[in-house]
Amino acid sequence: MDDLPTSIIEDLQKQLIVNKHVYQKNNLECKQLCDGHDFEYLGKGCTGIVAARHGLAYKFYYSFSLGTTEIPYMQKGEIIALKKAVNINGFAQYNRHGPGWTEMQRIKGLSANTYLTNNGFSFFKQKHLNKLFTAVKRACELNIVLDPNYPNLLYDKDKGFYFIDFSDYCKHLGDKSRRLLQQKDYAKFITRLLIRRNEQRAMEESLCLKISDLLQKYMRIDLDINPQLL
Repeated sequence: MDDLPTSIIEDLQKQLIVNKHVYQKNNLECKQLCDGHDFEYLGKGCTGIVAARHGLAYKFYYSFSLGTTEIPYMQKGEIIALKKAVNINGFAQYNRHGPGWTEMQRIKGLSANTYLTNNGFSFFKQKHLNKLFTAVKRACELNIVLDPNYPNLLYDKDKGFYFIDFSDYCKHLGDKSRRLLQQKDYAKFITRLLIRRNEQRAMEESLCLKISDLLQKYMRIDLDINPQLL
């Protein structure tokens, strides 16, 4: 597959930055922006939007300044982490980047929470859960910071779980997420990645107990070790 010309990427990027106050608040506007440049809109977060084209996914950062070649702070942290995770199962895979945008291999699948909500926890295959536990442990070993929010974990019914938003920095995380990382609790961490806390808080405790049991039974992870998530 030939690389997409950077001029096409930068055309979308320019319009995003010029009108970012609009796109930061409106999914419909983001979709129309991407449609107009032949990209498929995938979603947005606090640092940028994500779109796809030709089997690749692109993240465009709000904080990029047009007319400069400086890499935004948040992009730097994410590129460092993406390069650490190259060829490691369970993580989005880096392809290339430019100032204000990063290109990755597109991951097929939906938010893991979608399957949890519609089908229940038993829908997830045990072999995929084991790979998820291994990926979290690997992130700890590599000092990759995972953001424990449900949109950041995708699930492919054939290939399993994938993290799509991670960094080498932790300053962007909220106080609650930082405390969770400092608690060194794998089970609670994974639970946060699976549920919508504002809407599914009632299931949090029971799900956390299930995951804790699986962690100990199948992976033999010592929950008292320091995972070095930060």
